[in-house]
Amino acid sequence: MPTHTEPVLPAREVTLPEGAPITVTATVLSVDRRSEAGVFGPMVGLEAHLHVLFPGDTTPDTLFLSRLAEESWWLQDAHFSNGLPHFSHGFGSRTVRKHGVPTELDELLCEAARARGLVTEIGPGIPLALATSSTPA
Repeated sequence: MPTHTEPVLPAREVTLPEGAPITVTATVLSVDRRSEAGVFGPMVGLEAHLHVLFPGDTTPDTLFLSRLAEESWWLQDAHFSNGLPHFSHGFGSRTVRKHGVPTELDELLCEAARARGLVTEIGPGIPLALATSSTPA
């Protein structure tokens, strides 16, 4: 994954309404196009790195996510809290139980992909259509 010196989307407060609503601080550190050979053939899509700081915490949870071409939602490939893994799978792995993210974080990741010019269509529930070429920000 390319190294970015500045986040794609700087820290922003996001209210997650599921259960008892909470406001978290989310930072999209990177969103990049990625392709890789997979168990069932080529995997082409987007890879993202997201920090989510929950109220009362001093360090953010770190999420690595992917969204493959024609998928309608971002899925977590790895999730770490306090430096320890909740789970960790490779890019685009769809052979294990997948974890999504709340719609509000999904929308933030979609916004970052649009800002980087990586997509022609994206949104929660909308199949991913990658741009034929993009100019990194």
